[in-house]
Amino acid sequence: MTGRGGDELITALHWPRTSSETETAFFEFAVRDGDFAIVAVACAFERRAGRMRLGFGGCGEVPQVVEVSAPSGINAKAVEEIARDLSKQLDYRSDLLASADYRRSLATVLARKAMVASIEKARAYA
Repeated sequence: MTGRGGDELITALHWPRTSSETETAFFEFAVRDGDFAIVAVACAFERRAGRMRLGFGGCGEVPQVVEVSAPSGINAKAVEEIARDLSKQLDYRSDLLASADYRRSLATVLARKAMVASIEKARAYA
């Protein structure tokens, strides 16, 4: 949902261009294909800067973005710890589709998958 008023029209969307040093990944979980995601996670891994930005949708009432440090030698154990720590920082809601605890669990799993995918892309193109 946008903050657009009834008498307003969206005419364009702009995203800043990412550098060639940035690898991205996106994962979501929905009950059925085509449904809104219960939880969605996007990750942008900036290799040279050594950081990742993760965006979480569906967890709380509004999308949430978190930035974390990602050293070049990051391994699977570190990714798992980061995913667990990130999931503790977010706000969660319960509704008919999922409890807050279920959304927290999904956010942890999807964050881990998104981080691993973006790191693997970065290593493949390095």
